[in-house]
Amino acid sequence: MVRAEHSSEVSYKDDGDKSTMGPGVELAGYILKLEDGYTIYIAGDTCVFGDMKFIADYYKPDLAFLPNAAYSVTEMVEALERVAAAKGITLGPITPRPDADIEAIVQSWPQAMEDTRASALGLPRDESLDRIIEEFIEDWL
Repeated sequence: MVRAEHSSEVSYKDDGDKSTMGPGVELAGYILKLEDGYTIYIAGDTCVFGDMKFIADYYKPDLAFLPNAAYSVTEMVEALERVAAAKGITLGPITPRPDADIEAIVQSWPQAMEDTRASALGLPRDESLDRIIEEFIEDWL
């Protein structure tokens, strides 16, 4: 099991009725090393984070399963603003800040994905970025 990160948090009350914020779920990825040495990295539901470079350097996976949606920061912000407006949610300021280390990780990934096998297995494709945000709001807010 390896680390995963997610930017989502939920508010909950502890035993003393004190409100606090914390992760909504336990996050993890997996490294599978097969008998023949073939190594698979399953990132799980994660955002990009610095340990991905360590995972790549240390485990040297032959195959990686990464979250499969490819949206630009602009597309993500626009979708968040659309959904917030439709639901009457007021957002705080959003200030994208490029990070050279994260950009280097993302640029090392394949720029296109093929999902024929996943579709043949009946795995669903996300409907839209707006729908992903709406489902998060329904589940966690």
